Amino acid sequence: PMTAADCLCRTARERLDEGNFAGAAEAARAGLLRDNFHAGLLQMYGVAAYHLNEAVGALAALELASLAAPLDALSRLTLADLYARTGFPLAARAAARFLAEPGRCPLPLMPDLARVLG
Repeated sequence: PMTAADCLCRTARERLDEGNFAGAAEAARAGLLRDNFHAGLLQMYGVAAYHLNEAVGALAALELASLAAPLDALSRLTLADLYARTGFPLAARAAARFLAEPGRCPLPLMPDLARVLG
């Protein structure tokens, strides 16, 4: 059965897909109050925070999410870009390299992956 945190994760994903980054962050934060190690919520919050130019919060959330579960492609790419932007090029390449393997990066994310890989 879906928990309240799972439902809020779904809401955060929908808002993220709509480009409503503030709404996605809000839903993710609400879910994290219920389950502060929910990997999906941490990923949704991290990606939303990234788009809201909150690099520190985004980095913290995505790194914590990566300890709880494997990151989805968008979260991994976001983490790689955060590493690149904050002066950690080796970490950026390591995070992005996984996505460069065949079948691991959704087609819409390929241009961003190419940019991060340089």
